[in-house]
Amino acid sequence: MGLGSYIIRRLLQMIPAVLGVTVIVFLLIHLIPGDPVAMMLAGEADPQAYDELRTRLGLDRPLLEQYLSYMANLARGDMGSSLHYGLPTTELLARAFPATLELTFLAMIIMVVFSIPLGVFAAMKRDTMADHGSMIVSMLMYSVPSFWLGIMAILFFAGVLGWLPAFGRASPTIDIQLVTGFLTIDAIIAGNFAAWVDAWKHILMPAVILAATGTAVNARLTRASMLEVLRQDYIKALLSKGVPMRTVLFKHAVRNALIPVVTFITIQFGQMLSGIVIIENVFSWPGMGTLVVTAVGSRDFQVVQSLVLVFALMRLSVNFLTDIAYSFIDPRIRYD
Repeated sequence: MGLGSYIIRRLLQMIPAVLGVTVIVFLLIHLIPGDPVAMMLAGEADPQAYDELRTRLGLDRPLLEQYLSYMANLARGDMGSSLHYGLPTTELLARAFPATLELTFLAMIIMVVFSIPLGVFAAMKRDTMADHGSMIVSMLMYSVPSFWLGIMAILFFAGVLGWLPAFGRASPTIDIQLVTGFLTIDAIIAGNFAAWVDAWKHILMPAVILAATGTAVNARLTRASMLEVLRQDYIKALLSKGVPMRTVLFKHAVRNALIPVVTFITIQFGQMLSGIVIIENVFSWPGMGTLVVTAVGSRDFQVVQSLVLVFALMRLSVNFLTDIAYSFIDPRIRYD
């Protein structure tokens, strides 16, 4: 099977997964206790107003009919309107999605840049103080809850040192035109150096906290994978032939050790999407994590369904790209 056929087959396999997500989320959100109409009426006890609003929102129809209507609208690109905000769901997502994506991408970059070299270094310094020290630090990072680590970081770096802002995505005085939705990039496009520095100050702390757990686990996994590869016979043969250690390490060992690491990075992306709900609320980051908490609390069906669908599509897309990346990391992998 060629790469093109494999890509098409994988894309087709994503369709039932997405449909399954919509069904599960739709049913679960309707099982949450509470009445969104009562919340919107703010306690008003007028039965006629209650019935009229419920009929207008379509909540008086059977669940199957509501779901089919939602899917029909979704096929046209219409995600409905928020019951809480009174705005189209696509407009809310357009505001929150770039903020979440920017934070997640930076956290992923931090995790990869620090965890893989740390794991390789620990493997090369096996059973030394450097190895033990790096693994102890990674275990501590993994053991500490991210919300507690975030609060401590705010108290220290924002409260005590005053180096970084505690909350938000940008200072109130910063005003730049959004082009990509990524403030760190839009500030460069606008040629506003002050806005660029301000954007980095706001995103740095939540990104590091979001990446902390994944960095710790990936470092340990990289170390274990490297040790396994370094014990292989072909590595010993290369060294016995006089091939420089640097060449053996980076041309052969690291590349072969990356397969389980790349798999973990894919899994960690999904975990980051879960953890970002906590991190965004700790740092008041205006992304999808903050939006989903508000939507769940207000029983905003349309927004919750749309957010979970976007989260699912993001994770499925990363899994798909990871499968494709395998062939470039290890040519022995074929799409058979």
